[in-house]
Amino acid sequence: MADLLVDAASASVDISDGLIADIGHIARASHVRMNVRLNEIPLSTEARNWVMDADSLSRLMCLATGGDDYEVAFTAALDKREEIEE
Repeated sequence: MADLLVDAASASVDISDGLIADIGHIARASHVRMNVRLNEIPLSTEARNWVMDADSLSRLMCLATGGDDYEVAFTAALDKREEIEE
């Protein structure tokens, strides 16, 4: 996957400080605004079960703003989408 991102990504950031905060860094540097669809954030089975257990919006926000995930968020040109999804 990393090899593909080198050729496809125009920006990337680890989300160790939380998804919302870290993609905010990309947005500020790019002078754009990002909209996050909380219900489309990929979740593990455990996280999905935890979210569904109570106030789902509050729990989704907790997951989107919490840190220490050590995943990578990236941006890419729309014409690279199919290649990335493969």
